[in-house]
Amino acid sequence: MEKILIIDDEVNIRESIRDFLEFYDYDLEIAASGEEGIKKAREFEPDLILCDVNMGKMNGYEVIKTLRKDNAIGATPFVFLTAKATMGDLREGMDLGADDYLTKPFELSELLRCIKANLEKNSKRVVSDEALKGQLKDMQDKVEKINFMNSHELRAGITRIMSLKDSLKNGISLDNSEVLRVLEGTLEQMDATIHEIGKLVGGDGSRATTEDASDKQIGSIALVDDDEIVCFLNQKILQQVAPGVSVLKFTLPTAFVEAVESEEVAPDLVLLDINMPFLNGFEVLEKLTQLGYKGAVVMLSSSIQLDEIERAKQHPLVSYYELKPLTIEKTQMLAATVKLV
Repeated sequence: MEKILIIDDEVNIRESIRDFLEFYDYDLEIAASGEEGIKKAREFEPDLILCDVNMGKMNGYEVIKTLRKDNAIGATPFVFLTAKATMGDLREGMDLGADDYLTKPFELSELLRCIKANLEKNSKRVVSDEALKGQLKDMQDKVEKINFMNSHELRAGITRIMSLKDSLKNGISLDNSEVLRVLEGTLEQMDATIHEIGKLVGGDGSRATTEDASDKQIGSIALVDDDEIVCFLNQKILQQVAPGVSVLKFTLPTAFVEAVESEEVAPDLVLLDINMPFLNGFEVLEKLTQLGYKGAVVMLSSSIQLDEIERAKQHPLVSYYELKPLTIEKTQMLAATVKLV
């Protein structure tokens, strides 16, 4: 049963409203003054408040000012009842947080419509607030998981690598195969942890290709990354996973844009690093859009930035987002998604 508080210093008005609303199965409470209304509001916790503006010691404006500061009931729908209804009065009430205004004398049917509309609006707000609380809880859980991974799993890997470095630096004899085994295991674990963090931050770290891109077989790829070593390694990985695909390397994003503009190259797929000098990945995307590029783009980044991930996923050219470094396994997943020949 929905609860309504009626605050009015005129006994006939508040009792008439109460008697009328009783027929509609509302749980009702009345108050004869602003002070009593505040007390009743805190005790009763109504779903809606009807309040007269012009009352003796404490008027309706003072009532709403006080209640809006109360965390427990500050968001309760508030409807002013007044015989005073200039534009200035309406504006003042709305500025203080009133949800609606009824000018006396009003029809009881008009009052009922007003009550139902504001209760329905508040019900939708409550549902939205609950959904938001759920989203915030999920985000908090993700942050806690990321903090744990960062403080334990990643730092543990860094500690192992630093220990190996110090041992080698201090002349401690270590078996090369054992060092390699430890390094490979540590780096694989760290890469898996980074991938898990990426999924927590931005879903699964990728999104399906657009319909046009997914229907097209990929025959040529442009690698655009200012790190020459990374570019070289990615080329070798792609050639191993998809030996029939032509792979071009560009360590200068400006050179890549110029090559596309001059029609020197027309790759079906671009693997594009985000963080580069001169032109970053998003600036390259805009250049490609201006040039009418029709292929697909995979964004690569070594950092886990939620805004970057979301921005990449929203761009119409972007088919996929992946965290660096690329591995054979990641590239095989990418190949399945974008249909490398």
